[in-house]
Amino acid sequence: MIEQSTPALNEDQRDALQEVANMAMGQAATRLSKLLGAFIELSVPRVRVVGVSEASVALSEMTGITDTVTAVRQGFRSDIKGEAIVLCKSGSVDQLCELVDDPYTKSTYEATTRAELIFDVATVLMGARVSCIFDNLGRAPIFSPPGMLGETCRSTTFSSRPCSPGKPRCCSR
Repeated sequence: MIEQSTPALNEDQRDALQEVANMAMGQAATRLSKLLGAFIELSVPRVRVVGVSEASVALSEMTGITDTVTAVRQGFRSDIKGEAIVLCKSGSVDQLCELVDDPYTKSTYEATTRAELIFDVATVLMGARVSCIFDNLGRAPIFSPPGMLGETCRSTTFSSRPCSPGKPRCCSR
C-alpha cells in the first residue's frame, strides 16, 4: 500500500505564497523597467511544489510554452532555501539583449557576451523577486551565482543531472 503524504503547502499557504510572489514580480518588473528604460511585461507567478523528476513537465504545463526556452537558475538560502528559475522564449532573448546598454562596447574592453546579458537580466529578476518575498518574511537571503540551465531547450527536456565541464546543464537530447 502506498501511503499518501500530506502536501507541502495547503491551499491557503499556496495562495498566500502566490500573492507574495505576485507582489515580488511587480517589484522585479519595476526594477527591470527602470534598468532598461522600457515597459516590461512579466507573467503572473504560480506556485506549485513538485519533485525534481517532475519539474520539466510542471514548467511546461504551468507556462504553456512549447517553443524553446533559455533558462537561468539561482540558488538562495537563509533559514529557507530554494532556487529561482527565469524562463525566456529563446526567440525573444536577442530582443531582450538589445534593450541592455553595454557601456563598454565602444571601448577597449570586450563586448559583453549574450550569456552575461542573460545572467544580468535574470539576476535582476530573481534578486528582486526573492528579496521581496524574504523582506515580507523578515529575512535576508544569500544568493549563489546564477547558472545556465540551457539556451535553446524545450521546457519539457531539462535535465537535473550535472552538466559536463564547460557545458551548461541543459536538455536531454
